[in-house]
Amino acid sequence: MQTEIAEMSQLESITRAEIDIQIATAKRYPREVAKAQKAALAAATLSEWVADECIYHLRRGGKEIEGPSVRLAEILVSVWGNLHIACRVREEGEREVTAAAIAKDLEVNNSIGVEVSRRITSSDGKRYNDDMINVTKQAAIGIAFRNAVLKIIPKAFWGPVYQACNECVRNGKQSIGQRRAKAFQYFEARKIPIDAVLRWLGKPKPAEVDGNDLADLRGLINAVNDGEATLEEEFGIAVQKPMAAGMPEPVMPGQALTPGPAHAEAAPVAISPPAADPVPAEKRGPGRPRKADSPPQAAPPAAIAPTPAPPPAQQPPPAGGVSSKMQMWQIWAELRRFHAFTEIELAQIRQAAGVQIINYTLSEEQIAALVAAGKELRGIQ
Repeated sequence: MQTEIAEMSQLESITRAEIDIQIATAKRYPREVAKAQKAALAAATLSEWVADECIYHLRRGGKEIEGPSVRLAEILVSVWGNLHIACRVREEGEREVTAAAIAKDLEVNNSIGVEVSRRITSSDGKRYNDDMINVTKQAAIGIAFRNAVLKIIPKAFWGPVYQACNECVRNGKQSIGQRRAKAFQYFEARKIPIDAVLRWLGKPKPAEVDGNDLADLRGLINAVNDGEATLEEEFGIAVQKPMAAGMPEPVMPGQALTPGPAHAEAAPVAISPPAADPVPAEKRGPGRPRKADSPPQAAPPAAIAPTPAPPPAQQPPPAGGVSSKMQMWQIWAELRRFHAFTEIELAQIRQAAGVQIINYTLSEEQIAALVAAGKELRGIQ
């Protein structure tokens, strides 16, 4: 018992010393609020894409909910300075997980703690698998981090930054038609009808979707990416799982995957023997005396390129698949590249294929199962 008390006292002393050093450093180098806000404005409005990522938009109970996203909180932390933030999963229950975050302003000796809960059951009450639970935990930690940052840093500081992001999004350089087409393309790729999107916006036809509506759609996408909501909850219909915005256009159903050149066979190259030493024996440097009695060396024979071997006979592929494991990996790589699966989607694909980890030790049958699960997720024949 005395040993345990001594160890706890020693740990407490080390922790207290670390905090004292952090506070002393914060007092010695205080933040410059005006300079920090200028840096935050520059970072948050660096481009239209960055400003997009800083806003989320939801609708709950008929009310519009809009606010700064996790990305803006990260920018604020990087410029505000003299903060100590700790996040963790506090509890995992049968139906939900709870994440906690503590933010300390070392300069003014202020501390804020928040907790966020997220359910780990589907709409039919079934508990998520382990991969989905881990993804939900990370989403809860991200939201707890954001809430703690926005409470510890005064709104008087980050409010103008958030407003500048809104103006940057609504007055983007792209035309309304281009932004509208891009937004609709995102939802069409997830099998969400345009009519459902228009109902969510409260607009009768696509031509009436304006810059404010497009900003709301972008905020919805950010909320989905941050784990605040799901497209199923917002639109009330079964949809494809979301993927990160700005990713390449997915392959349309039935479109063949184009094999890349990564595993193409290299053409045979003629290899010649090394050329003879052009320096005569008489002029060699010290340490290499000339052998007077050495007979003259004969000239090397002309290089002859080896005759390329005939290509192997084509073997008929087995029923329902490709004959080579390398080719199967190529198809899986192309599928991932074109569709940019999110972590949630990869977890679903692994579960459907019965694969725990995706690496090169998988068999050809396991890779084929991954490909089949990925195509089924995207509706590819």
